[in-house]
Amino acid sequence: METDGLAVGKENGFMKEVKIYLMRVDLLDLNDERFWESVSEERRAKAQRIRTEEGQRLSLGAGLLLEYGVRAWNPGDVGKVKTRQNEFGKPEVVMDMDGGFLEDGKAGGGREGAGLRRMCISLTHSGSVAGCAVADVEVGLDIEKVKGYDGKVAGRFFRDEERQFVEGKGKADRGAAFCEQWVLKESFVKAVGMGFHLPIEEFTVHRGEKI
Repeated sequence: METDGLAVGKENGFMKEVKIYLMRVDLLDLNDERFWESVSEERRAKAQRIRTEEGQRLSLGAGLLLEYGVRAWNPGDVGKVKTRQNEFGKPEVVMDMDGGFLEDGKAGGGREGAGLRRMCISLTHSGSVAGCAVADVEVGLDIEKVKGYDGKVAGRFFRDEERQFVEGKGKADRGAAFCEQWVLKESFVKAVGMGFHLPIEEFTVHRGEKI
């Protein structure tokens, strides 16, 4: 069982458009060259550096979803999808106005400005599922496989309110509650673009009518 979290930014108080794609990767045939040929060289190299077949499938699946999601957003985009990283390591997609994908150091350094546009993405994978969110506003998506409750991890990374939420559940449900709270926190640090440069233990995800 997996659970996912999603955090998105807002502009002028209104939610912008977000599309989420998920894939079961456990049946991906790593010997089928069509999958490898469908992703960029950077994604192919990244996936092939992983030692386990499970890890390769997850990384390859995330790359396939990125290709699909970006093209579904704008079918006019051309070439394999390339990503660059912000100063904290979060990937993003930058294109010129002809739909070509740019990397760091290419076409004026890939900076936004005249003739360039940026697409916000968030990639995640866990267990047997890969996910990709594509948006026109900062977005964070996280998936985690549900495991048992680890009180030591919760004590280190969760604030009091968050621990109380998890420990208020019955023992059989604490693992899922812990995972639910974790993906909310991780999707938030992805959405603000800082990853774990924003320490996950230094903020609280409050629950109410809205999270």
